[in-house]
Amino acid sequence: MYTQWKQLSPERQASGAREIERLPAAAALGFNVDIKVKNSGHFQASIIDFNAESLAVDVTALSDLGKLESQIEGITITHGTREVRSIERPNIKIRKDDGQWKLIVLLNPSERKTAERRHKRITTKENFKPFLWVSDPFHLSRIVNFQVENFNVDGLQLKTSLCNKHIIVGSMLENCQLLLPGIGVLTVGLVICNVFSKDKHLIFGCLFQSINKQALEMLAQYAIIGGDNLPPYLSQRKELLRAAGLPTHSLSKPCTIKVVET
Repeated sequence: MYTQWKQLSPERQASGAREIERLPAAAALGFNVDIKVKNSGHFQASIIDFNAESLAVDVTALSDLGKLESQIEGITITHGTREVRSIERPNIKIRKDDGQWKLIVLLNPSERKTAERRHKRITTKENFKPFLWVSDPFHLSRIVNFQVENFNVDGLQLKTSLCNKHIIVGSMLENCQLLLPGIGVLTVGLVICNVFSKDKHLIFGCLFQSINKQALEMLAQYAIIGGDNLPPYLSQRKELLRAAGLPTHSLSKPCTIKVVET
């Protein structure tokens, strides 16, 4: 699972990327952070500020801060009674700001090997991109909308507004509705495995948590007509889909999609 978790991570922040604005503690209502310290047990810490890719918690009350960074074995983030993220051997930093000691927890995976990206990604065609909508995992009365940038058998890379920066890495997106233009709508479950900002948007890398055979066949059929810069022949396109881990045995003959401006 850890190997899969890193497959949709970006190589590095692309041109136009910038730091994601941080939200204050008031926006973290319902979140709790449990810190497991070697030989000392568990401690509850309050959130100072956070965004989708990291959070800062107050550790001023903990003793022996000089050694704390090397003694932390794990961090668990919950929202209400539901666990959002549990991190063993977390990537952390400790610093002092205005007399307050902050523990900065980086939520994105810190390492990634190119060899672990087993499947090629299919880039979606401009003006013919799939859309996905789902209930906000932390505000259930709110709907979050995404645009699919690329995908493979493992998951999706999604683009959304910066107003969704409260959705942290590790969040589960359940019962997502995925609209594939020209194909249909399917239901999938996702977990957010990484995030970065680009051109005033958030880019989430997500892994499938639940997807059935029919849904994968629909993704493959969409790729044939909606994939960007595809080779001209069907046999070549099928080979590309196989590299993305998608099934090809039930594909029908593709049509050609062109955007016409009037």
